[in-house]
Amino acid sequence: MRLELTNTSVVASPSGRSNLNQRVQRLDRQMRKLQADLRRNECASNPCRNGGTCIDLFAKYQCICPENWEGVSCEIDVNECVKIASTEDRCQNGGTCINTPGGFHCVCPPHYFGLHCAAKNFSCSAASDRELCGHGTCREQAGSYVCVCDEGWTNGERGSCDKDIDECASKVPVCSLAPPVQCINTPGSFKCGPCAPGYTGNGLYCVDIDECLVNNGGCSMTPYVECTNTLGYRRCGPCPPGWVGDDGTSCRQGVTGCAINNGGCHPLATCTEVSDSVRSRIQCTRHGR
Repeated sequence: MRLELTNTSVVASPSGRSNLNQRVQRLDRQMRKLQADLRRNECASNPCRNGGTCIDLFAKYQCICPENWEGVSCEIDVNECVKIASTEDRCQNGGTCINTPGGFHCVCPPHYFGLHCAAKNFSCSAASDRELCGHGTCREQAGSYVCVCDEGWTNGERGSCDKDIDECASKVPVCSLAPPVQCINTPGSFKCGPCAPGYTGNGLYCVDIDECLVNNGGCSMTPYVECTNTLGYRRCGPCPPGWVGDDGTSCRQGVTGCAINNGGCHPLATCTEVSDSVRSRIQCTRHGR
């Protein structure tokens, strides 16, 4: 069998070109959406509640919740009374467990006390610091004892250090004020949200990023346009004389246009200003005699 090749030219039909353009445009829209999804920080709005830690994922987020909270956004309180019912941490000696948001406490019968109603003597030797004071240290006192609370905790109604201090409710802000950063209370502590775009830091303190130090801040390099750093952003100067552009990020060569002296064309010719992404030029069209 012999295969013969001949010179053949293939010309796309107008409908074929139209379909191809539509497919290219659709692909371009999909790529732009994908890029936008990749750039979006799903944790920017601090969706995790009650001290949860946000993990930014593609088009979604995941919350790592403290042990006393659960749910997609750590919005559901764990019922510790159910959780500890069959463990050594349950309320002992007939104590009644009361579930509270983010915790629990035991109501002890007469002659019993402590975090789990396990102690019977009013002495630090009756039980461990954790049992007697929770988040604190037991100190002997005449005929009794007192709990010295760890940082971030205070004494509740029963004297043990089981009440969390809400640092975010303090009159003195603990996170950055300029720019403002959200304060998130956590059991025994707190954490600050991320610094605003254009700033860097740990949330306690935020420092402005000088965008102009990298690639001229996105301002035009050819021709050179001055970049001015501002708090949280940057500002591009105007395009230099002979160049035109909207915001200084890109400039193209400018011309006087057809309004002046017919753009330099013959008075009887038609002047047309032709522009592309790089430069503008004058096109003169001569008419028939």
